Amino acid sequence: MVIISEVDTRMLYGEEAVAYGTEAASIASLFGRVQSHNIMANRGYIYVYEIGGGRSPQQIVTGRLACNVDVTFLPQTGAWLKYVLGSVTGAGTAGDPYIYAVADALTSLSITGNFELGTTDQQLTVLGCLANRCTMNCEEGKPVEVTLNFLAQKFTKDNAISAYSPVSTGIYHYVHGSLQTPSGTTIAEVPKASLVITNNIENYYAIGSIIGTGKPKSRDSRGTLSCRVKDGSWWNRFMQASVTDVTTVTDGTPTALATLRLNLTDGTRYLYLTFTTVQVDAVNTPSNIGAAAVNDVNIIGLTPSGTEVV
Repeated sequence: MVIISEVDTRMLYGEEAVAYGTEAASIASLFGRVQSHNIMANRGYIYVYEIGGGRSPQQIVTGRLACNVDVTFLPQTGAWLKYVLGSVTGAGTAGDPYIYAVADALTSLSITGNFELGTTDQQLTVLGCLANRCTMNCEEGKPVEVTLNFLAQKFTKDNAISAYSPVSTGIYHYVHGSLQTPSGTTIAEVPKASLVITNNIENYYAIGSIIGTGKPKSRDSRGTLSCRVKDGSWWNRFMQASVTDVTTVTDGTPTALATLRLNLTDGTRYLYLTFTTVQVDAVNTPSNIGAAAVNDVNIIGLTPSGTEVV
């Protein structure tokens, strides 16, 4: 019996240029240095009962096919932001950086999960993959990590696997990162930050098929910041969106922070992920013996975007 380890698996993707759910002509792109991946499928079988037929079901019938892909990776570029936000323009140079911007439509992907099994290999190709949720984690002492969750339409299975070759591009690391609000003003003493963009993809089904069609619904952008306590600025922002000292909570909606930007760079290349019109939704200030006091801050933003020079 062949036992498969992580060295015998890999995950690749390609854009579905012809149509949603039609396999990409080339599936050879890398998300980054992949740390984990998972392909899930569920037929949603339904028990059928009958009055007078006893407690046991009389039949099992198929329900709706549901497919998901999860991949966690260390980003080497920001190319994945196109599939989370919707669009990209520019050339990736200092004079013409890549600009990742929100769009109503999302590009669907074909994603392969390859398994070298020895004599007969296995490749699962998941079609109609739309980015449902993106989580970017930046924490002291660790590489930056991104987790993408895709809602998919269907999948195929093959015995021939795609070629795979890692690239030498370096990963983004916390050492060169910073968190700024507004852009250009660095927030000191931030041991970790997590930004989450959710597209709220839903599969819509119709009579005649177990296979649905994915559509993005309303987008939301949120984050969790852990900031060592230096002053009362985060509580001030929560109360009245002011970095100066305040004593009362405003009755209305506080003035929003113009931007919150996570900067990642290796000194030459850089990737900025920006939320605009940011509100401090919640503040939690735990104090524990043997640990520095922190403000755990939940933020909510209006519009996410990305800027990258490679």
